[in-house]
Amino acid sequence: MGDPLLSGVDVEPRTDENYRGYLRNHILPRWGATSVGQITALAVSTWRRDLRTRYAAATVTSILTVFSMLLADAVDERLIPANPARRRRHPFPRPV
Repeated sequence: MGDPLLSGVDVEPRTDENYRGYLRNHILPRWGATSVGQITALAVSTWRRDLRTRYAAATVTSILTVFSMLLADAVDERLIPANPARRRRHPFPRPV
């Protein structure tokens, strides 16, 4: 019935419906043909910027949250070593 990618997610029905919509309308059209091992942090950042030009900030955050959850599952399953959608903090350079 549901998408196997989200089968382990235990959420309320409306949230599940939203997650499946993000997967169907945003994540799979962009990443469906890409091997999980080929997804890079740079590609995710580029996608994030593109999404921000077309959707409200809350929508972009929701899409990226679902995508990051999927990639975290891939890390847990040892399919990839790290989650490329996880935001990294870049420290500011120290003044000299």
